[in-house]
Amino acid sequence: ENPMAFTLRVATVADAPAIQRIYAPNVDERPASFEEKSPDVAEVERRIQNTLEKYPYYVCEEVASKQTVAYAYASIHRTRTAYDWSCEISIYVDPAYARRGLGMALCTALLATLHKLEFCLAISGITLPNDASQGLHERLGFEAVGVYHNIGFKLGKWHDAIWYHRDLRVPVLLPSWPSSPAAFYTQAKAQIPTPRPPPSGKPRPFPSLPADAVAECLALGAQWL
Repeated sequence: ENPMAFTLRVATVADAPAIQRIYAPNVDERPASFEEKSPDVAEVERRIQNTLEKYPYYVCEEVASKQTVAYAYASIHRTRTAYDWSCEISIYVDPAYARRGLGMALCTALLATLHKLEFCLAISGITLPNDASQGLHERLGFEAVGVYHNIGFKLGKWHDAIWYHRDLRVPVLLPSWPSSPAAFYTQAKAQIPTPRPPPSGKPRPFPSLPADAVAECLALGAQWL
């Protein structure tokens, strides 16, 4: 691929039609999302705005067409306040652009941003089977926690879901690493103190992050494009 074929940036409400187009089949035709009725564009606009009040929301744009072809964002894990240092991540890629590194790029930028915001743990749930998503999460340094069996009934059948988590103190993997991802994470985790010390304060909202810090995180992710 041309290294300039895609770019990463912060989502805006103008991305809502493309995001709705990417997301809708995962609701209406597949069990990837446990939502059962796909949101319309106006609802996606509202969700983008609400997410950006606290969490990063990034898109990958094809440069030539200026079309949004993938997106990733963080969201609340649970409402009880002791969970405030944890968040969930979601990633969706237009199937026509699969296997081009877009998910790795977006999630690398997202994880780097969450670390800067002082979140401690990223969490992600995947409806099974989904080898591609599991492979992506494991390459990103997520560890499987466990499987909920028959946790969702959708499209006429029961579905299992596997849950992953990732300590955000672990650095992000970059393509310049000469060995395997497993070797990188083994080395990185060995340098992290345990048990985790108490937090110095609550995570910061995304709008508080300076523009140059956001650009730094997006540049890290763009190394995978």
